[in-house]
Amino acid sequence: MTFSIAGNTEDPKCSAYRREASELRQSEPETLFFVHIPKTAGSSFRHILKTWFGRELMIFDSHDRNVFAQAWNGHERPTRAVAGHFGFGLHEAVTSCRPRYVSLVRDTVERFVSLYKHVRETPDHVLHPAAGCDLEQFLVRTLEEPRARGHTVAVQCFFLTGRRSFEEALPLVQHAYDLVAPTGRLTDFVTELGDRLGRPTPVIPALNVRPADPELGEAADRLADRIYEAHGDDQRLYEHVSRCFADRASARPGVHSALAQQGLSVTSSTNAALARQRLAGLEASCSCASPRSGCG
Repeated sequence: MTFSIAGNTEDPKCSAYRREASELRQSEPETLFFVHIPKTAGSSFRHILKTWFGRELMIFDSHDRNVFAQAWNGHERPTRAVAGHFGFGLHEAVTSCRPRYVSLVRDTVERFVSLYKHVRETPDHVLHPAAGCDLEQFLVRTLEEPRARGHTVAVQCFFLTGRRSFEEALPLVQHAYDLVAPTGRLTDFVTELGDRLGRPTPVIPALNVRPADPELGEAADRLADRIYEAHGDDQRLYEHVSRCFADRASARPGVHSALAQQGLSVTSSTNAALARQRLAGLEASCSCASPRSGCG
């Protein structure tokens, strides 16, 4: 089963992937590939995968396919799941692999604020030199410096498909992924994927997660709008995934929804409001502060 929306022309890369999957369908066991986009609740989901697959799970945080092929061939157990910071197409480095791709995406303001906090507190992070000022200056530097821009702008589109635009990324997300969900629907994502795999739904830990921050005011709204504008392709992807996943969930009777229990609707406006609250709190707490010298 694929995460798909009708009405889009399939590009050659999609067609090649579908042919490859069809040829392998009858002869090889499936391997789940979780594309962990940084700061999208992936640490919590990795924990679920460890519960489901144990030693048959491979953690791989690299885009280097040659290194992956070596790790695959050297894995002590048959690999039934791979999770990590890698991009789509990693399976092409090995033979005898029938991939099923899944991922999570996040509101761009929420993700950008979370990334900024993480980078400031991690001296060996590649973006740490760009995070020496406040959030607004971090945004400017990530847009102006080519290396920093490559690590931040349209990075969700890029991880999922290798493309930097929403229009180019969408067909591959539709046709090559079994399941993609917004981070706010993590419980539903785990439940549905567990049903497909015949795995139980365990308690989902909140790993590497920060609490929401209090609202500040119009300054935060203006900065949030600048982030949304700069990261428009990723935001369009996030909102598209959110709408489609909400439609899927509403069509499945009895699906558990953590947001519904809290009385929240799954809309871009709700997500934007929550993101602005986090942004406002960050501006209030660390706008003019110097970065810490170590992890905290």
